[in-house]
Amino acid sequence: MMTTLTVISEGVSPASSNDLTDYARDLTRSIVATAPRSCGVSAFLCSANTRDRDFFRQTAPQAEIIQSSRDRAALLRAWGVGLTGQHGDGMVHAPSLFAPLSRHDKINDGTQTTVTIHDTTPWTHPHAYPPKAVMWFKNMARRAQKYADAIVVPTHTAAENLTKYLDVGDRIRVVQGSAPTRVINADGNGQADPVRAMAGSYVITECGTSEFSGLSALLQAFSRPELNDVGLAIVARDGLTPETLAELTTSLGIAPPRVHLLTTGNGGEIRDAYRAASAHVLPGRADQFSSSMLTSFVLGVPTVHADTPVLNEIAGDAGRSVDASSDDTYIDGLAEALAEVVADTTQRERMITLGHDRARAFSWREAGERIWQLHAEL
Repeated sequence: MMTTLTVISEGVSPASSNDLTDYARDLTRSIVATAPRSCGVSAFLCSANTRDRDFFRQTAPQAEIIQSSRDRAALLRAWGVGLTGQHGDGMVHAPSLFAPLSRHDKINDGTQTTVTIHDTTPWTHPHAYPPKAVMWFKNMARRAQKYADAIVVPTHTAAENLTKYLDVGDRIRVVQGSAPTRVINADGNGQADPVRAMAGSYVITECGTSEFSGLSALLQAFSRPELNDVGLAIVARDGLTPETLAELTTSLGIAPPRVHLLTTGNGGEIRDAYRAASAHVLPGRADQFSSSMLTSFVLGVPTVHADTPVLNEIAGDAGRSVDASSDDTYIDGLAEALAEVVADTTQRERMITLGHDRARAFSWREAGERIWQLHAEL
């Protein structure tokens, strides 16, 4: 008899500090690739999600595609009050809190439901999200506390943070993802035009308009004299537009040619932009996971990041952390650290080597195996 694990392969969840599309896709494919004998995988998608349906048909043809008759908004409402229908039957894993959580009997009917909480920012920074999104998140977190058989988190620090808000006993499991394969394994077609036009050394980052991104602090650091001769390439996130960026750089007196925005979603162009960069910076100070750090490690780019428990756990000794205890200290520290890394070839080479070594600790295949092991234990 075939055992099937249903993955809720939707990559967007209310009150998420990051777009989870790459994570949901890569994890689903790793679960398919590591399925034990006599086990299958179903990828559950909302009715209008034809993009991911086509993606999984091409990249994970072994998976059965389950397309709901209801759209995402309807499922958010229904699952929020426990109206799961048949979607909650059997083994279910969700890469977010968007999951069919309800009372079930895992011993007698074989139903298991596991969910993922990536960070605790909806509790620590609720003002950064729309109020309805925070209400949805906290409601689903309470449902997970009551009904989830396990809650997956990406780091041990995240596990410790979660215990401050939920009483889930020993049901937390750490399952680490890896760098997004959309970027790492992309076919390169040359750099994006804005990056190709940059002269000299530049730093790359992935930033948006949310307070989590740290864009304001980063641009203030680039207004310091230490970085006058260094460019900045920004992979746009969270709706960051050229107009918004131009307003910020102009107010700080940063010459437009020094800062370029990559609005492309092309993985190959992003990968090539990373490879040509002298350093990568992760300016956000919220205690949350970042796949861009892993991207930089894999692609051989030294990383400078805020001194936060989660980022320190991911980086190990491969990154250079900056004291983020106050705004002024952090901005000055970013400018100093980036200037040193860009100028010091020996330091860069050492950080690149350490980054490659650190990247080996993160594997999508191992993540898939851990999910299967989790359900076997349950």
